[in-house]
Amino acid sequence: MIRKLIESIIGNGLDRALAKASKRDTHRYLVYWNRGLGDIALGVYPLLARIREMAPDAEITVVTRHELAEAFQLLPVQRILVDDALVRGEPDGAMKAFARLGIRRKDFDVVLDRVNLTKWLAGQPRKVPPRLVWRPEFDALCGRFLELDQRKRYVGAHVNSETGRFYGYVKDWPADHWQALFAQIEARYPVELILFGHDPSRAFQARNIVDLRGKTSSLEMLSIIKNNCHVLIAPDSGVLTMAYYLDCRFPLTLISLWADPRQGILKKGTPSPNDALRHVPLRGADEQVANIGVAEVLAAVESGLADAKLRGASSASGS
Repeated sequence: MIRKLIESIIGNGLDRALAKASKRDTHRYLVYWNRGLGDIALGVYPLLARIREMAPDAEITVVTRHELAEAFQLLPVQRILVDDALVRGEPDGAMKAFARLGIRRKDFDVVLDRVNLTKWLAGQPRKVPPRLVWRPEFDALCGRFLELDQRKRYVGAHVNSETGRFYGYVKDWPADHWQALFAQIEARYPVELILFGHDPSRAFQARNIVDLRGKTSSLEMLSIIKNNCHVLIAPDSGVLTMAYYLDCRFPLTLISLWADPRQGILKKGTPSPNDALRHVPLRGADEQVANIGVAEVLAAVESGLADAKLRGASSASGS
C-alpha cells in the first residue's frame, strides 16, 4: 500500500528513470529482455514507444536470447546483442548476460534490466497499438523451403505453445483435437497443412502435412505465414501475436484458440495493423481450451478457405 502511494506521487521505476534522463543529455538506453516472444509485441513495443516519447533521439540496445533476436529486427532498436548462453527464467540473468557479453553499465545512460511491464505500462494514458515493421527482404526467407508451392493453398497450425509451462493454465488445444481436425481437413479440402513450433516429438497422421516444427527461425516462420498461408490456427502464443501485429498488408484468416480471454491480444484490445487480416477468436467454455470443439474450428477453417478462394477469384478477374 505504501509503495503504491509513493509510486502514485513520484512515478514507477520507468517514469523515474525517464524523468531523470530527460534532465540530462542522455540517449544511450540498454534494455534486457529474457521473457517470451509474444511479449515483444505486447509489452516491449509500447515500452520503446514510451522511451521515444520522452527521448526521441534515444539509441536503444537490446540484450536477449538467441531465439528472440530476429523478432527485435521488427522493432525500432539500433543494436541487438545476443547471449547464446542465456536461458529463460535464469536467476540473475541480466548480470550474467552482461558479464558474458562484456557490457559495462557505465557505457549506457539508462539501463532497464528489471523490466516490469505490468507495473510500468499500467498507467499509460492510451494503449499503443503494436506495429511490427516488415521489410521487403524478409519475403525471400520462405523461399528456402522447397517443399512449399505457391500454387497450393495452405493452412498453418501452431500445435503447441513452447512457453505453456510458465503459465498457470493450459494454453494448448489437446493433441487428439488437432489430429481429428487434420483428418477432417484432409478428407474435405484440397489444401496442405503446415505445422509450426519447436517440438516435433508428437507425430500427426495425415498425407497433406508439411512439418516445419524446429526447422524455421522466427522471421522464416512469419515469412511463410505471410506468403503461403491462407489460414493460420494458433493458441494464445508468440506465433499468434507476432502474426497479428505484422505491419504489412496480406490476406489471412487468423483463428485463435483461447482458455483465458484476459491475456494476450484479447487483453491488449487493439486492432491488427493489417486491414486484410480477419481474426476469428474461439473461446473455450469454462475457460478450458479443450472445450473448443473440432467442428467449431473446422467451420472457421472452411470460412477462411472460402474467403481465400473468393479473394483469389477476384484477383484473377481483375488481372
